[in-house]
Amino acid sequence: MLFEKKSIELSIGTLAYYEAGDGDPLLCLHGAGGPRVSKPLHGLSQDRRVVVPVFPGWEDMRIEPDIRSIPALAELIAEFARVEVEDRLDVLGYSFGGWVAAWLPILDPALVDRLILMCPAGIQPDTQGRPKTPEEMQNRLYAHPEKLSAADMPKTSPGDTLNAIAHYMTDQPPYDAALVERLTSIEAATLVICGSDDLIIPEQTSVMLEESIANSRITMIDDAAHAVDIDQPRAVEDAIREFLDAHHEWPDTLENM
Repeated sequence: MLFEKKSIELSIGTLAYYEAGDGDPLLCLHGAGGPRVSKPLHGLSQDRRVVVPVFPGWEDMRIEPDIRSIPALAELIAEFARVEVEDRLDVLGYSFGGWVAAWLPILDPALVDRLILMCPAGIQPDTQGRPKTPEEMQNRLYAHPEKLSAADMPKTSPGDTLNAIAHYMTDQPPYDAALVERLTSIEAATLVICGSDDLIIPEQTSVMLEESIANSRITMIDDAAHAVDIDQPRAVEDAIREFLDAHHEWPDTLENM
């Protein structure tokens, strides 16, 4: 199913987003590279309304000077969700978008029904250090770079991407201690997806999330690095479908394990 680019007027002005499909809504928050309509999202749009907002600073969205933190960005996305999507919905966040998604049920508990954090940034210890070359970054992102297609390539220039990330992290360290302190307040059933070979977000991040969020579990995607949806699209889509299709029986089942 083809994704259509649309726009909506919010308190900041115009916000762009991509949308495809009908059915229960799934709000998808993109990574630092920008919106990417990967194979799992295409598959999920066959029976769900998949909505992908474009964060200010990416693609044709200007940086908003008054939105300078991850929680502030999460508040904007909550406004978008309530105006354009629904008052309660499922949320999927990948990497940088996972950081934003984790704040949503903290700031607006009534908004999020189910939460999927896929290789989420924001609470990882810097055990690997930053990559020194583009080749090193690619090795960390992909276990199977040969699976990349033209549709997977970012539409935002590297310079604009770096400017946007720097804008949101001006006063925010990569380890978000304020978020960690409030993870226990998340009541939404939560699925944490991680790649077995992820050299950007370590496994201890997923373990911390599972230990902190009451109704949560981890799904490890084998033979996948940070870009799990590129490396193993079928496994990622299956994991998301299993979680979402369980409806409200899943948290009860988890509590009884």
